[in-house]
Amino acid sequence: MKNDNNTVYGIKLYILILMYIIVFIPYIFCIYNSMPANDDFALSLNWWGRGIIGEAIERAAWNYNNWFGQSGIIAILIQVLCNPLHWFNNNGHSFGICMLIVNTLVMVFIIKSIRDILYSLLEFKYTFICDVATFLIILIISSGYYYCDVYNWWSGFVGYAMMMSFSVLSIANKVKYNVYGKKNNYICQVIFGISACTSLMCCVPVGLFYLIITILFWKENKDVLIKKIVPFVMYVIAGVMTVAAPGNYGRKDYDESNTIISAIRVSMYIIVRRLKNTFIDKKWMLFLVIALVLCGMFCRCKFGNKLISIIIVTMGVIVSALGTILPYVYGNGKSIDEEFAPRAYYMLDYVLFIGIGFVAVCIGLLLTSIFGEKIRYLFWGFGSVGVLLLMFSIMTGEMKQCTQIGIINESAIIIESYNVWNDIFREIDEAATGSDLIIRRPQLTWCQYVYYPGIDEEVCLPIQPGEKYANCNQSVAKHFGVNSVSVIFE
Repeated sequence: MKNDNNTVYGIKLYILILMYIIVFIPYIFCIYNSMPANDDFALSLNWWGRGIIGEAIERAAWNYNNWFGQSGIIAILIQVLCNPLHWFNNNGHSFGICMLIVNTLVMVFIIKSIRDILYSLLEFKYTFICDVATFLIILIISSGYYYCDVYNWWSGFVGYAMMMSFSVLSIANKVKYNVYGKKNNYICQVIFGISACTSLMCCVPVGLFYLIITILFWKENKDVLIKKIVPFVMYVIAGVMTVAAPGNYGRKDYDESNTIISAIRVSMYIIVRRLKNTFIDKKWMLFLVIALVLCGMFCRCKFGNKLISIIIVTMGVIVSALGTILPYVYGNGKSIDEEFAPRAYYMLDYVLFIGIGFVAVCIGLLLTSIFGEKIRYLFWGFGSVGVLLLMFSIMTGEMKQCTQIGIINESAIIIESYNVWNDIFREIDEAATGSDLIIRRPQLTWCQYVYYPGIDEEVCLPIQPGEKYANCNQSVAKHFGVNSVSVIFE
């Protein structure tokens, strides 16, 4: 792998960093205007009358046994210990600033992990091409969809975004250990892998890609068998403990038609529909995939038979995608026509899009190995098709679906939504202790880039002694010290 001279490479890198900033400025604006919602309030309360550490342990134990779901035990502990409402009580934009910090960290981890995987497995003609390929994959996962609940604290960020970062960090460290043999990578793959496998939606991708990488590097990795399989066994133990949690059955929709077979069928349909909606209805995404194929024409594979490796990785991506969405479909008894929470698609999309991006690069290097010097004709051919697809997306208005453009177009609604809800929270906070509040506001325009707090018009009884969980209205009332609160939009 070659570099330009340090000055040229540095200039290119600064330009790329600037492009990252441009891509994520709309996200920064959106997340900055986010608000606490739903279980943020429920898990900010002191249910057991103990300190924050004791509360976190009690909450994790109670949820595990009574009301668990996809997020996992580590997510619950961190949710309680680091809940922004504990530390800043939603003063000003404190919640949004906290979300900006943690989401930036997660995205940095994901970017670094993707680059590490590409850099370790593939030998690029120039290092900068690896950086460009990483950027293109990030464009795919950031420009197609916005996952409003994932960029909030609970359960989106802690249960999904953070767990996804643990997953890719685990896989990246697994790759780096097999390539470079460093002890710290072995330790990191175990720690991040076990953490990720405490989330139902991460168990299959982490475990499956551990096996795939182990198989691809079986001869190169001189470790004894026990050292090769110990991490996987630990992942399985963490996954089994998560799947077997009694609290999962407290949340499951018990419908006779909700069988594992029907859930697999629905999950496969959702995957196919998502791919169609992404690459047929948003053709600029196909342009990005083609650009990744072109990047692959400037690298070669460091491991095994190229075609067989591509087939194995592709199958792994498909099975992993199924493994991310299946727990959500089965646990919630979802059918094909039902609405899915954005956070469920987040896990599915990241597995699909990162996987497709890597496979696209590998297809490029496979074509180079087949066509040799004639690859330049394919390069210009693929490039021309990609440019035509991009121009088609611009001319037909498809680019309006791009997340960044959508946020810019609806920025006024985002600000209005924040201001209205911030005013509502201020009114609740300033109310006399024990008040019964009915707050009325003009109807807001719905926006897909806003995750709304979830307080509705229902008038609820206060939380009763002995209860350990409550709905949003009850939790908000308890958090602010009033008897009841409801919000009516007219």
